[in-house]
Amino acid sequence: MIRLVFDARMIKMSGIGRYIRSLIPELQKNFELILLGNKNDLSKYNVKVIPVLKPPYHPLEQLELFKKIPEAEIFWTPHFNVPLLPLRVKKRIATIHDIFHLTPFSRLNFFQKFYARLLYKNALKKSNIVFTISEFTKSEIIKYFPFMKKNIHKIKVIPHFAESIFKKKKFGEDERTTFLRKYDSPQNYILYVGNIKPHKNITGLIEAFTYLVKEKPSLKLMCVGQKENFITGNYNIKELLKEKGLEDKVIFTGIISDNELIKLYHFAEFLILPSFYEGFGLPPLEAFACGCPVIVSDIPPLREVCGNAAFYVNPFSIKNIAEGMERLIENSDLRKQLIKKGFKQLRIFNKEKILQKYIRTLNILLK
Repeated sequence: MIRLVFDARMIKMSGIGRYIRSLIPELQKNFELILLGNKNDLSKYNVKVIPVLKPPYHPLEQLELFKKIPEAEIFWTPHFNVPLLPLRVKKRIATIHDIFHLTPFSRLNFFQKFYARLLYKNALKKSNIVFTISEFTKSEIIKYFPFMKKNIHKIKVIPHFAESIFKKKKFGEDERTTFLRKYDSPQNYILYVGNIKPHKNITGLIEAFTYLVKEKPSLKLMCVGQKENFITGNYNIKELLKEKGLEDKVIFTGIISDNELIKLYHFAEFLILPSFYEGFGLPPLEAFACGCPVIVSDIPPLREVCGNAAFYVNPFSIKNIAEGMERLIENSDLRKQLIKKGFKQLRIFNKEKILQKYIRTLNILLK
């Protein structure tokens, strides 16, 4: 059986972690799979795990990866932090989700950006295949690394998908009330799913919510996702909430289980994703699957994901974000239309077809 070594160190993270978790079961079926990472994090998978202790981006990870990656037909890094040193593998694959770290939205310092560029360039040059999850990110790769115009055949666009667990369910009113009490939330709330990195525009969302809550004082903003331990984070949020008098109006849940997230999608007025920059945008697909209306930024990758199934706002205009939220709150017919369109849009991102596309691409690579 063909041996595939997969770097799974980031499995506990939100976006990339979900990407890794979605691929491992399919790779298990088709290859002799070896995972790199923390044995405790990967214990649920019945495969060989090679412990790698150094975290992603740490310069010393390069030496550890060089020593520990065994002979294999394929080595796959699901991010751009690929090994710089030679490996005992026949083919190398990388997934580049976005080029965010090189954009003006990134807050990396000069040396961090220099190292990120080195890793991106190395990933593009050394990989036999570069997977990316949107046509937008493919265009960004070519924009920041023009030499890839001659190697465009190496870039394979395969989108992400919502896991099967995300689907429309029926919940009783008592179950809804009991569940929301856990988060000290009323019946009406707006949902945000994502981290608090600056490009996610969480501060812009809070500023816009300030205007909305004046008209609807019972409304709350529920923010789900990782909010700490980033290289570059947005750590002035607490001060902003205090300044705006929103400390009891904005709830940060931290990372929660998928079952809890499904309920939050179901009970929310709508999901909002006001990002300045994205490589893809998975939360809208999860919201579509759960019958939750969606507001997103009018930026190319989110247009690519959401089509006509979302309400679009200008992420650079706090007023426009506020107006968009107010319109959806007050217009139940619009919310119903978006829900219907969301279910239709979701069909484009079929899990089985997407996973099979990965397997076919890997098999073609080895021929």
